Formats: sequence, C-alpha cells, structure tokens
Amino acid sequence: MDALAPIPARGRTFSSRCSIRLSDMDARGRLRLDAVARYLQDVASDDVDDTGWGSPDHLWVIRRIQIDVVVPFLEDRELELTTWCSGLAAVAAGRRWSLVGNRGGKIDADSVWIHLGARRQARLVSIRALASTPKLPPVGSDCDAGVTTFSNHI
Repeated sequence: MDALAPIPARGRTFSSRCSIRLSDMDARGRLRLDAVARYLQDVASDDVDDTGWGSPDHLWVIRRIQIDVVVPFLEDRELELTTWCSGLAAVAAGRRWSLVGNRGGKIDADSVWIHLGARRQARLVSIRALASTPKLPPVGSDCDAGVTTFSNHI
C-alpha cells in the first residue's frame, strides 16, 4: 500500500490533542479501531464547525476511508490529531488526518466526504465560495470520486 501524503507544509490545518482513555484500548493496551474512528469524526466535525461549513446548514457524510496504522499505538496515552482538506469536487471533499501518539504510535487516514444540505439532500458546493473561505485555504493531493485538488493560490 502506498504511503499517504504527509501534513502539508503550508495551508490550513486543524489540530487537536486528546487523552487515550481506558475504554479506547483493548485488553493488551492497544488503541482500538472504533476509538480511532471516533477521534477522526470528532476532529473533522470540530474543523468544519470552525470554518463555518458545519451543521446545521452543512452535513458531511463519509463515503470512503483508508486508515493506515503506520506504527501501532501500544503504550501511547495521548495523541495529537491533525486534519486538512485535500481536495474538492461539486458534491464531495477530500479529508486527510494524521494521528501521532506520545510514545511513537502513528496513524494516517484519507477519506472522501459527500456534502448534504440542511434537507439532507446532496447539494452542489460552490467551489469558489468554499475555496475563498478565509479559514479554509485548502491544499491537496489526489483523491478519488472526481475530487479536484488545488494549491493555495486559488
């Protein structure tokens, strides 16, 4: 499997820190995949709320995700999550994440999200409006579902 693109050197990213709780670990102390999914959803929701492209006017539903456990979270008890927009299409957007633990754990994730309006119907995203959002100068790498990637020069 090819490595996912690293955190961009420039452009908007959104980061958060959290503790790995007992309920997030299996019997051997490893971070559970369902906890990873919850962390990814939480930081993505916080990010879109911060940009003004969150609920209730905008709902983003995940269509595809790839999670790469680069180094397992074995003894990590804290992690830093960083996310960023990796591309846009008419009704979809790419999102990347990087999770880094305090003891060397590392997970990378890539996804495609579909944009739904307040009535929960797929609606076209104005790429020009989204790209011009001051808090969202996107950067990107290629992702599927016809997502167009672009540089910070838009």
